[in-house]
Amino acid sequence: MRGARTSKLRTVLHPGAPLDARARSVAVETSPTVGMTVPAGRDLFGAVHERLDMLGAPGGSFVLTRGSVDRLRLMTGGAGSDGLPMGFHGPHALAAPLRIVAGAAGSGIDEAGARFTHCHAAFRDRDGRLVGGHLIPGETIAGADGIDLDLVALVHGRFRRQVDPETRFSIFHPEPA
Repeated sequence: MRGARTSKLRTVLHPGAPLDARARSVAVETSPTVGMTVPAGRDLFGAVHERLDMLGAPGGSFVLTRGSVDRLRLMTGGAGSDGLPMGFHGPHALAAPLRIVAGAAGSGIDEAGARFTHCHAAFRDRDGRLVGGHLIPGETIAGADGIDLDLVALVHGRFRRQVDPETRFSIFHPEPA
């Protein structure tokens, strides 16, 4: 295939002992999908957290469907600088305006019990380049078109950010609520 890039598969060795079971599941009910628009000038994370509070939901997930962003700083992933196989790099400030291509997130709580959302998204910049990464709370501000998303609230369940003993990253784990 012309222009195709090839890559080699690699084995990632994490610093912790491998876990017997990588997947966890918790039975929960979900709300119907709720469409919402984050208005221009509002932070994506704050708007989603407000809506989850209004729904009385301890957690949820959402997908970004369309819209624009006027301010964006994000983190990217790659090899860790601390000897770990993976790490975060940034934050990177991107020039606005940016058009949303796609994004997905889980919302729950952090180690201290405060609302926390983990979102990855892709955008087109003003030159049409595809850019993206891990969005930062307070740094994803809706543009003139707002940000449209589809939200599903979790009922009697949530995600809790905890340190994973194998990867030593703080990641979401499902739990009853």
